[in-house]
Amino acid sequence: MNGESLQYVHRGIQEALAAGAEAVEGFLLRSTETTVEVKEGQVNTFALADEAGLGLRLILDRRMGFNFTSDLSQGAFHQLIEDALQAAKASAPDPSYRFPEPFSEYPWLPLHDPSLKKVSVEEKIDRARALERAALVFDTRIRKIRKAAYRDADYHALIVNSLGLQASFSGTYCTASTSVVAEEDGEAETGWEFDFARSFQELRVEEVGKKAAERAVRMLGAKALSTRRTDVLLDPGVASDFLELLASALSGEAVQKGKSLLAGKVGQRIGSEMITLIDDGTFLKGMFAAPCDGEGVPSCRTILVDAGVLQGYLYDTYHAVKAGTRSTASARRSGYRLSPEVGPSNLFIEPGQSSPSDLMQAMGRGLYILSALGMHTANPVSGDFSIGVEGFWVEEGRIAFPVRGVTLAGNVLELLQQVDGVGADLRFFGRTGSPTLLVQGLQIAGD
Repeated sequence: MNGESLQYVHRGIQEALAAGAEAVEGFLLRSTETTVEVKEGQVNTFALADEAGLGLRLILDRRMGFNFTSDLSQGAFHQLIEDALQAAKASAPDPSYRFPEPFSEYPWLPLHDPSLKKVSVEEKIDRARALERAALVFDTRIRKIRKAAYRDADYHALIVNSLGLQASFSGTYCTASTSVVAEEDGEAETGWEFDFARSFQELRVEEVGKKAAERAVRMLGAKALSTRRTDVLLDPGVASDFLELLASALSGEAVQKGKSLLAGKVGQRIGSEMITLIDDGTFLKGMFAAPCDGEGVPSCRTILVDAGVLQGYLYDTYHAVKAGTRSTASARRSGYRLSPEVGPSNLFIEPGQSSPSDLMQAMGRGLYILSALGMHTANPVSGDFSIGVEGFWVEEGRIAFPVRGVTLAGNVLELLQQVDGVGADLRFFGRTGSPTLLVQGLQIAGD
């Protein structure tokens, strides 16, 4: 962020203080995003969006008020501040409301690739076409590309509060994703894959297309299993889905509201000794690395579960004050239009040393789950789940045949406690990441 942006936010803070606010925070975000989707080699969707806006939080009589604007003219301050003050007056008082004090330093993270702005629109379209083409040429049974998408963003954020805190950071990212359909003998199966990189050159679109096509083709001929209890291999994407379910229970806010299955369990074993769970905003392999959280607290590495034992929860400033502890830099922002809320930065299971094939050999016989359907129906308070799964049946450490039409049911804590192997292949899917997991004795329902 340049000096002009800093002066702009300081001006808004000073006007809010003059209007009666006791403490003020400004969050300024500017971003440029490109989205390209192709179909049969032609551009199906193209969007180029430039966005900028300011989110303003203020404290008045122990009450918190919030408002935002995309009008960054000086004249917009009056209405922005007045609406935030009115929001504060309408809220309940709470002595725990406060903003973080200034910090002396922040971690330096190489998140921004300035060369992205030099990449032409034509090059981005070509990258999306290459993604689609890589899937189509993989196998003649790939008959349809449902989606072949390229997306990138260049963003700049500034956080300033009236206590003297000032933090800023910039970043870039590029993503590629595709969903394909394989057909044979009247049967159709789908495959999906994606990749993430911080620079245009590092994005592996051909590999994304190939992997999606490979998944779709390998699922042809899938059949159901009989109901049984069996060992299971969880693909990183599926394991990350379960981790996302657990993430809500790790929120200090959920604990304080009595909506966490982990409440009161600090110091207790909640998983096998192979499970170490970390949230780390400085972890560069994670998709949401940043030098600070949405309130300007420096990012850090927080061990939440150590060798299966729960160590603590995630906190922003407000919920940390209520708990009598410190923030874990866990104030997440979805943009300038929303107040920050408690959530992970890059939440992941620490990888082990085994390859997926090693874990398959160790399992010997069981179900290798590649995708899960209906995870949104799982209960985040109890941790109970009943979801549809697809993948491969494994015999003697080798893939025997593809499987679908199977339901996996259980509890996320029981699943963690039964983990018997952790792979080395850590991947992130949004804010959660996991390697392949070997889990003993899970219940599946089929024919």
